Amino acid sequence: MANAWVAQREDGGRGRQDASARDRLIRAAQELIGTVGPSVSIHLLAGRADVGVGTVYRQFGSKEGLLEEAMRDALLDFEAWMLRHFTGGIADPLERFCTSMRIYTRMPLTHPVNARVLIQPEAVAMATPRNYPEAARRDLDAAIAAGRVACPDPHLRLTMVQAVTRGLLLLGVRSGAVDPAFLDDSAEECMVLLGMRRSEARRLAHRPLPDVLPD
Repeated sequence: MANAWVAQREDGGRGRQDASARDRLIRAAQELIGTVGPSVSIHLLAGRADVGVGTVYRQFGSKEGLLEEAMRDALLDFEAWMLRHFTGGIADPLERFCTSMRIYTRMPLTHPVNARVLIQPEAVAMATPRNYPEAARRDLDAAIAAGRVACPDPHLRLTMVQAVTRGLLLLGVRSGAVDPAFLDDSAEECMVLLGMRRSEARRLAHRPLPDVLPD
């Protein structure tokens, strides 16, 4: 601890300054991706963060590196919040899957900046390795193994569900608000598409959700 304190004194707090500049650039990029789009200039990004253009290159290597980091941060920040408040204590893989879908489609209401970032085509491509997040595939595989869903082609069905959820995210961003009942009805239909019985899909998709504000 003493060595760390000495090192901090010797660099004049540069580490803290760099971290602060990096955070400001990520926040600025997220705001501008959602309004201007990924074509935003590096000069506008630097100006919004109140840093020099050279700081962008020093921290991220390029404008593209900054935008990629900002998109990844928007996704991880939202997923961490969702895990902390909604899905972290859910043991049932199908309930966890369904709840994640319901919370994800509410992102324009809870995290509008994150939502505007994540509807960008570049973010969609970056955030969907093998067309669907690994955690969702694990949950579905566990449900298939337990005989709770009949899903002859999980890859195809998950890709279709992904298209629906991203469409709802886009609709929420463009309209400013979407009726939560409509979102839950959509989650129910997605669970049926994956091979769940209608009665169980309805139960999971319409369970009460806790009222949680963004951190």
